[in-house]
Amino acid sequence: MKNMHRFAILLFLSVVPAFLFSCSREEIPVYSGKNYLFFTYGDDRGVQKQDFNFAYDAPLVRSAQAKAHLSLWGMPGENAFEYSAGVVDSLTSGCEGTDFEISEGSFGAGLAEDVYYFTVKRNEELLKTDFTIRLVLKGSEYAEIEPFEYSVADIHVYDKVEEPSWWKLSIAGRLGPYSDIKYRVFIIYMNGKILENLDDYTGIEFDALIADFRSWWKEKWDDGEFVYYDDSGNPVYESISK
Repeated sequence: MKNMHRFAILLFLSVVPAFLFSCSREEIPVYSGKNYLFFTYGDDRGVQKQDFNFAYDAPLVRSAQAKAHLSLWGMPGENAFEYSAGVVDSLTSGCEGTDFEISEGSFGAGLAEDVYYFTVKRNEELLKTDFTIRLVLKGSEYAEIEPFEYSVADIHVYDKVEEPSWWKLSIAGRLGPYSDIKYRVFIIYMNGKILENLDDYTGIEFDALIADFRSWWKEKWDDGEFVYYDDSGNPVYESISK
């Protein structure tokens, strides 16, 4: 048992310096009781990059919670601890207060990894949201913000859809020509459900769904919602067969 304990200590001492050297070009002292907090690096050992697409991640709301992953090197705390965060203005295209809101975070008790959540907001006009945020960890009483190069994380917030493969199937023919705005409004009509395929529908059932979608959009249009025209100046909903 003593030999096993000695082996575990030797293994720990050999792994710690290797980990610290491999995770950053910055020099960090060999673990000596200090704790280090940083944004989890990517698979390529580069700065963490996250995408948040309102069209798929939060299709029905004007604001939502985006996230960035955090790692703690050292001793997980017995209690949760607070840390502060901000943005690097020169590398952030969004406007704080209008496009996003940053607040303090709390790292969970006993954890080596956790998530930082912050609020992102979408443009009033569908598909127009597109901005970047460079988050930066500012400080914590429990842990030092190291390695320095991982004190930041890049977030891209946008609102974009792509034509689904099923749109070209004959079963979906009544939807008419594809457009991003038509698909976006269809997702809203589906209460945010993203159809990966049409396997759950018969041809008759999907025809009925499309007809109901057109009627619903016409009612919304008459109430002043989702008023969009195609390139010919016609209401987009009119390209959907009755």
